[in-house]
Amino acid sequence: MTDPLQTLDQVYLEDSYLLGLVAEGRQLQFRILFALTGEHPSYQPPLPHEQHCYRRGDVIADDVTILSQRGGAWPHIGSDPDGTFDFGSVEFRAMDGGYLFVSEWLELEFKATSLRIELEHKS
Repeated sequence: MTDPLQTLDQVYLEDSYLLGLVAEGRQLQFRILFALTGEHPSYQPPLPHEQHCYRRGDVIADDVTILSQRGGAWPHIGSDPDGTFDFGSVEFRAMDGGYLFVSEWLELEFKATSLRIELEHKS
């Protein structure tokens, strides 16, 4: 069985940033500014003032059951040059029977039937 987190192998999560979290029904959408690796099919050379190729998108978890959640200290929320809020770095880990999402302001352990990345289309 393939590890669903392998879908994250082509991004640098440590240099990606949480933009927001949307819960709708039993689906969670982690809105993220992804730092893509050179192996990602959507990779392009970084802009002159950036370290990585960045693309907005979501990590989507379907049929979610929350196992535990802990709020952290509310951090200083940064703002990107385009005015988008930046809630800090993110981490996803496989746990026994589920997943762990960690950011500066939330730790969430959950089960999901699927986990996938969808990038926004560039205009």
